[in-house]
Amino acid sequence: MSIAVRFALMACLLLVTPAPASAAESPDSLLDDATERFADGDLDGCATLIGKAASRAQDDGDPTAERRVALALEGLLRQVALSAPRWLQRGASSQRALSNEQRAVVARVVPELDASRSGAFVSAPVLSRRLLYAATQLGDTEHVDVAVTALRVHAKSKGVGRSASVVAEYAEGLAARAAGEFGDARSHVDAAYAAAIEEGWLELAAHAGTEGAWMRWDAGEQDAARERLTEIGEQFDNDVAGETVRAWARAVRVRLPKDAPELLIPVDEATKRIVPAGSDPVTNNVSSGKAKLTPLGRAFKKMGRRAPLAQIERTSDGLELATKFKPKTDELVLYRSGDRRLDRGGLLVVVRGYAVGLEELKTDNYRSIQGAPRTDAERPILGSPTTLVRVRADVLLARGETWSVTKTGFVTVK
Repeated sequence: MSIAVRFALMACLLLVTPAPASAAESPDSLLDDATERFADGDLDGCATLIGKAASRAQDDGDPTAERRVALALEGLLRQVALSAPRWLQRGASSQRALSNEQRAVVARVVPELDASRSGAFVSAPVLSRRLLYAATQLGDTEHVDVAVTALRVHAKSKGVGRSASVVAEYAEGLAARAAGEFGDARSHVDAAYAAAIEEGWLELAAHAGTEGAWMRWDAGEQDAARERLTEIGEQFDNDVAGETVRAWARAVRVRLPKDAPELLIPVDEATKRIVPAGSDPVTNNVSSGKAKLTPLGRAFKKMGRRAPLAQIERTSDGLELATKFKPKTDELVLYRSGDRRLDRGGLLVVVRGYAVGLEELKTDNYRSIQGAPRTDAERPILGSPTTLVRVRADVLLARGETWSVTKTGFVTVK
């Protein structure tokens, strides 16, 4: 790893870390230690400490510290990608090696987190889901064991929603494939695919469904494999996030049999149906004025630790977003497959299809940037080095479920 890259990550970690806290094992002191590990070339140690910092922030009920940890993890994932030789950063052939290095980082972070809960910014089940997606895209089972362990715990926990058991089913399918138990593997991924289709979780459906398609192909059921890929492609209508289709395309192209180029037809057709995304502003319905604190910042000082900040309910009409601090808001957010970031008095939530989560908590005042183009669109956490790496704790909502978050960053889905 080059000296320049090392200094870049050290700067990133230092920027997200305030003055050292008094507690020896505070999130910020752990990030300081992670910086030192990175400077010594110890990526595994750095990733482990970042995971410990996120866990400590969650134990302390400090979502702002957890957000700083998420930014540090983003920085590490970027720099791991950028550390590769420049010639390795080009072309499809470089995707496997680069993704493997990033997956190794995530696999170090996940075991340090409490898998029974959904983090506000750094979440074991969400990071595990990304490990599963990468395994399907690359056709291997690297670090699936880490994901399975976390997702089994999460699925048995309270307040996690239906998606926990569905993603765990997908994970069990990949674990069975790794063990050579192909009948069980197919049963698990097919169940996950059916549930994801039912709930409209396109990204999960595309990955679980494609995994099932290749299992059929390997079993000599070529017609069934073609039908499954065609069925997946038909799920992508005109309102589809381009990155979701591109991730699916990678899952097909990387594992495509050389004698079956026709399997790319549904992928090509889905790609043509993508509607190019224009600029997507952060919409803010509260003027900044001259106050030093945002409405969220003012409410934070008066709220009890268990006080709710916001909730989002999935209804038949869309997503009902309600903030619980003054000025309270209650609005309907219509379905859209791409990212939508909503700023409500300093509380920034991100909505992507039926996936919802926190983007940021702004307690200090800020200028409204409504109408400004977005420059940091979401990319896969395990994407190529030419794209931004985003760490988000987005939860998939089933019909009738409600996502909520408290002042301490405690997330539930009921």
